[in-house]
Amino acid sequence: MPDRSDRLEPGRSDRREYIWRVTVAVAIASVAVVAWLAVDILLLIFGGILLAILLRALSDPIAARTPLSRRVSLTVVLLALVGLGALGIWYVAPELVAQVEQLWQALPHAVEQVRSFLDRYGLGGELPGDNEDDDQNGNFLALAAGMVPGAVQTTAYVLTLLFVGLFVAYNPGLYRRGTLLLVPSDHRDQARELIDTLGYTIRWWLIGRALAMIMVGVSTWIAMLIMGLPLAGLVGFTVGILTFIPYLGPVLGTIPVAIVGLMEGPTDALYAIVVYTVIQHIEGYVIDPLIQQKMVYLPPAITVAVQIGMALLLGTLGIALATPLAAVVMVTIQKTYLERPGH
Repeated sequence: MPDRSDRLEPGRSDRREYIWRVTVAVAIASVAVVAWLAVDILLLIFGGILLAILLRALSDPIAARTPLSRRVSLTVVLLALVGLGALGIWYVAPELVAQVEQLWQALPHAVEQVRSFLDRYGLGGELPGDNEDDDQNGNFLALAAGMVPGAVQTTAYVLTLLFVGLFVAYNPGLYRRGTLLLVPSDHRDQARELIDTLGYTIRWWLIGRALAMIMVGVSTWIAMLIMGLPLAGLVGFTVGILTFIPYLGPVLGTIPVAIVGLMEGPTDALYAIVVYTVIQHIEGYVIDPLIQQKMVYLPPAITVAVQIGMALLLGTLGIALATPLAAVVMVTIQKTYLERPGH
């Protein structure tokens, strides 16, 4: 008979280790699933933190140079931003709405310009909107109905981002201390240094993006006015917003520039694209190098890859926050791994 002592029976310690490993694996999987399901909320929280950093970047210099406290300085900045927003809505918004309506009405003419240009070189074909049997009213109603859920979701996103940003901006120390409490005591100095570096890096990234948006938007608006192209304000505003997204944003900004140029003709469209490209290159060679001195270097290939990946996985919110999120990851790797003793 075989000896029972030869059988490999797991001991109690082996069972405990196995159960522990299974429990850890299940916990990690559960956290990953919850994080994926709540990824929009996590991104909004991250966006709110970015907003808080930007608000403090605007208010801290006021507190440092005046007798006002940091909270009072922040309130002054918020009131100033609300006032500027109200003036913009009062004076600029009606003109932008009118230009959007003008663009909508002029799109068929732009399509006809594209058709004529393609036919000239034997490249013509059926373009969207060519089918006269299309039910235009039905398409419009379907488009309007499809926009309602998106508008509700966007409103909820904006409100969440604003509330998170305001709470963090008014009491950053509370959230900083809470984050440090999650770190083991022997690593808190390193965590504190990491938080300070991340705040410094993101602050300068946001300042750089804001300067780039203003420079590109205003320059494009003025250039299109000089060229005599219509809808200059709308195009300047659009390309300025898109400039927030490095690399991909300027490429997407070419679309409205080309559409408005085509309203006047293919030659005007070509000139408009060339001028817009020059403006983007000036921004890239003047503003970006100044900001790169203040933050970690992000290789263009990695930045674009992260943007495309985030866009495919998370949509518009993902692509908008992809670059600052990549900067956070790069700084974290640099401070926690590359700068450790022995590396």
